[in-house]
Amino acid sequence: MKKKMLLICAALLGAVSIATAVESANIVGYLKTEATGKFFSSGPTFVECLSFLDTVNTPQWRLGDVKAENFNVYQDFISNLNPVSGAADLVAVYADEATAISWGDIAYVGWWDKATFDISLDGEMFDVSEGFLCNFANPVVLTYAGEVVTRPMTIDFTGLKFPLIANFVPKDGMKLGDLKVENFNVYQDFVSTLDPLTGNADIVAVYADEATAISWGDIAYVGWWDKATFDVPLDNTPLPAGAVLMGNFNSNVKFLFPSPL
Repeated sequence: MKKKMLLICAALLGAVSIATAVESANIVGYLKTEATGKFFSSGPTFVECLSFLDTVNTPQWRLGDVKAENFNVYQDFISNLNPVSGAADLVAVYADEATAISWGDIAYVGWWDKATFDISLDGEMFDVSEGFLCNFANPVVLTYAGEVVTRPMTIDFTGLKFPLIANFVPKDGMKLGDLKVENFNVYQDFVSTLDPLTGNADIVAVYADEATAISWGDIAYVGWWDKATFDVPLDNTPLPAGAVLMGNFNSNVKFLFPSPL
């Protein structure tokens, strides 16, 4: 997966420049992601403009704000999974300018329902942490655009057994250990990363909270561990912006995402 961050450093309010070690802060930006595997999984690092100012509701991103290059509308598609059942909720294809013109109108550029090619999906909204699965015959470049959520956020996955959890924090060097978790049952719950070439689970991880770590004999055990052995620490596993974890939860799990600042 090759990623390239391009930024527009303009503050949302007052046109005040913000200089930080983070690529975007309270600002508009965009991220290009090259999906090189057939079963690539991805998610946005940006939300719809002004959405992040809502401190009550979870910020959301809009599918129409995601653009695609090299997308074959007859071979490639993305899927959003129902987090309760794990079944595909939405299956979408992207029509670029060439495809839109072949359909008779440049206005057809955007996301469409794969089954009918007749239902526009540009207006579909998703919570900030929702990712999607891809099925690409050839490498596709996805461009995400919008605004960055700059405050720490707790995302509640209560009642959601199979969420696709996207890392929306555009922070260099972010690792799995930067994600803290509440109500995680180390013997029942787990997350997986998928191999983009095969679609098989690459890493299967569990999170030990303080209570679990103490029961294991040392508070230092707090963090992420390999599910199969409980003996391999995974805190240092890279978790770049846009990376997706596939959850399998039987508990009322909450994820604590850090601020990128």
